Amino acid sequence: MSTDVQRLSEAMPVLHELWACPIEIGLAIWLLADELGLALLGPVIVSILAVSLVSAVASRMASAQKEWLAEIQTRVSVTTKSLQAMKSVKMLGLISVVSHTVERLRKSEIKLSVRSRRLMAYGIICGNVTDIFAPGAAFAIYVLMSTYYNGQQLTASPAYTILSLISLLASPTKVLINFAIPQVMISIGCFDRIQDYLLSVSRRDDRLLAPTASRADCASVGEAALVRDNSNTQDVELKTLSPGTYQPISTAVGTSSVRVANCTLAWEDSTQPVINDVSFEVYAGLTMLVGKVGCGKTSLIKGLLGEIQSTKGHVFLDSGEIAFVDQSPWVYHGTLRENIIGMSIFEHGFYSKVIDACALHEDFENLVQGDSTQVGSAGSGLSGGQKLRVVSTQPFPHTCG
Repeated sequence: MSTDVQRLSEAMPVLHELWACPIEIGLAIWLLADELGLALLGPVIVSILAVSLVSAVASRMASAQKEWLAEIQTRVSVTTKSLQAMKSVKMLGLISVVSHTVERLRKSEIKLSVRSRRLMAYGIICGNVTDIFAPGAAFAIYVLMSTYYNGQQLTASPAYTILSLISLLASPTKVLINFAIPQVMISIGCFDRIQDYLLSVSRRDDRLLAPTASRADCASVGEAALVRDNSNTQDVELKTLSPGTYQPISTAVGTSSVRVANCTLAWEDSTQPVINDVSFEVYAGLTMLVGKVGCGKTSLIKGLLGEIQSTKGHVFLDSGEIAFVDQSPWVYHGTLRENIIGMSIFEHGFYSKVIDACALHEDFENLVQGDSTQVGSAGSGLSGGQKLRVVSTQPFPHTCG
């Protein structure tokens, strides 16, 4: 969105020209009417023709700009992902493949930019029409009227006055045509992209909470009964850490915590399914998911988390919250404490226990600002082990919608 916002901000300074330029043009026409009379029709017709031409061109600028920016977005996204995985790219010998892909995307981007640039060039040409043809049209009509009607001679004094007034007419017309109308049309296209992005569904969660009455009745959806108990004062070092005790719906022995019924998972409705028609139940205790590389283990887990859409079947959970530890630590730009707390409320006692369990006290002592130290972009200020220990302390859950 940075490019869209930049285009939008560039249009702001010329936005007021949309109402200021017509006022200047109206004043110039009024002054020219006293000097030229009917000969005023010459520059007025030229100006109207120029504005009409640039309006026709500007109507296509929004769509051309949107297509160009979409291609920029694709190229930047692929380039960023390639740089992030550069170690793997080199080890697999895919440098030439990646470079050719980025080069192809860049050529496609340049090809789409040509259309947008060509439309802008047409707009500039139309903007110069008034400067070039308006004086000639005015003097031609003035001379014809002097010759056949009033017999007045065109002298240097009225000629310089007319040229000055035509300049007053051409200048705001040029600003309106070359800058105001094209920039506004381009900003409209960028605004549409920003609006589509903000109004788009960021995540569609098809999971359901298991019914409280019966597991057999999968048609109804119950509410998660989560009860938090903060009275636990037991020493929790080297034990499961939690700010409280969550009591899910299914507490009876033998009932499943996760139930998947004829579930098919796909990243989008139009794409090929990554998991096809699976059914199973997961009970309380240790469960391990094993399989060969690329068989869909991670995709299945992401389906249980609601990160992949369910195109068929259902995923039932007995609790509205699931804790998840990803393969790659996710650290956002902020302080160490902010990364550890996440979305939870700061509780000093529980925070201290978490720091002890993850052996972060020594790290804080070696840092000048302690847990107020900025971790940098994507945790660039932390080592790999520190990233893992900071992420492992994050207590906020992955919530089922």
